Amino acid sequence: MTSSRRVNVIMNHLAAKEDVSILHHHGKGDVRIVKVYRNQYPGLHEIKQFAVSTILVGPVYEAFTDGDNSGIIATDTQKNTIYVLGRRHSFRSAEEFAMIIAKHFVSTYPKVVHVCKVTIIEDHWQRVYVANSKGAVTAHHHAFQKVGPHQGYAHAEAKRGADHVITISLSSGVRKLTVLKTTQSSFANFIRDEYTLLPDVKDRLLATAMDSTWDYSPEFINSNTNWEAVTAKVTKELIYVFCGPADIGQHSKSVQETAYQMGCKVLDVVKGINRITLYLPNIHNIPLDFSKLGLENKDHTGNPDVFTPTSEPNGIIQVTVDRKEVEGKSDDIPSPISPNARPHSGKSQITTHVLDTSVGSPAQGIRCTLQKPTGNGWATISSGITNADGRVSNLLAGGELLTPGIYRMHFETGPYYKARKVSTFYPETSVVFETFDTEHYHVPLLLNPFGYSTYRGS
Repeated sequence: MTSSRRVNVIMNHLAAKEDVSILHHHGKGDVRIVKVYRNQYPGLHEIKQFAVSTILVGPVYEAFTDGDNSGIIATDTQKNTIYVLGRRHSFRSAEEFAMIIAKHFVSTYPKVVHVCKVTIIEDHWQRVYVANSKGAVTAHHHAFQKVGPHQGYAHAEAKRGADHVITISLSSGVRKLTVLKTTQSSFANFIRDEYTLLPDVKDRLLATAMDSTWDYSPEFINSNTNWEAVTAKVTKELIYVFCGPADIGQHSKSVQETAYQMGCKVLDVVKGINRITLYLPNIHNIPLDFSKLGLENKDHTGNPDVFTPTSEPNGIIQVTVDRKEVEGKSDDIPSPISPNARPHSGKSQITTHVLDTSVGSPAQGIRCTLQKPTGNGWATISSGITNADGRVSNLLAGGELLTPGIYRMHFETGPYYKARKVSTFYPETSVVFETFDTEHYHVPLLLNPFGYSTYRGS
């Protein structure tokens, strides 16, 4: 009997057995798509770059056992569907796009798709800062520089229940967030036996390329959250716990301890996250031995200053921190965004109100972005759209309090006037302000097509 015939006999035998069951799925991997946004005032563009993977699960056993493809959605069709949905829908984050795709397959093919899992890896691009035509250094309107190696991660799962109701679960994350600190890391008092060569280390370089994944509560998923702002907030907290305050740092007894502290801090700051998993490979930097060359690898402090970076083998440290297990146990490391309660007013600490003085009414539909200065520009903390009253009252979701400092409120006024077919001299407006405490700060904007003013409101 030939090998192919033996395989067929075995497969037919297994398929005929009543006690044999199979777990199966099919999908499409790494569908790459770039989305360009030109819905700002003329000339200002934005881009998103995603790698999308889909997994479909449903009652299509016969495709595997009998070669019956009548219930199969071809993977090429899945690829084309991703492109079409990217064209037809408006979204600002990988999370939004993942949910759109997952819901589409479950709702469009109810008989053959009961579960759709969508994973998106996002490559990040940031605006190039160069001199404009007037000589002032500013963000380029349509040129970008790729940043990395870190990437964004989003995973959405749509599921059809027995009652035909579709539920959605959502996770976000960051992949390969690479950080290093040159001191305040030790590793000692571990088990020793005849195979142990590693000495206790009181101070060492600590480096990792972290993968993080966090799961949202159902209520948070349905809250129309700014997912990019959440990811920026979580990333900021992870980095801060890793390094500590800029001037004094934070000592780490092990990567395990640091990973757990990171997880606790994230759950403490973002109440909509139920669980976070952190994978931290311990990337070693080995001091070079110069003894055979008659040299010592020591600087004026007595510590080595020349190292060999290694990518493998590396330590594998992973921890999952669940809100139910650690509620109230977060560490005492100070955070760039304070985890204190809301101001007494019950409002977001930072609010804004835009009034169009040319018509004497609130300006609805203007995107307002709260930003913090970085080394080469401004980083987004959160954003929102003015409501019918011209207000954005939830810029700091969950009631976080900003650390006192300089911030900027950026108003995208161009689309507002364009929709009203009105020419404006100010297609965008920014207000830079400084906070001195954790009290409420109101940043209003009085706007007309040819001028604007602002003040500290209440």
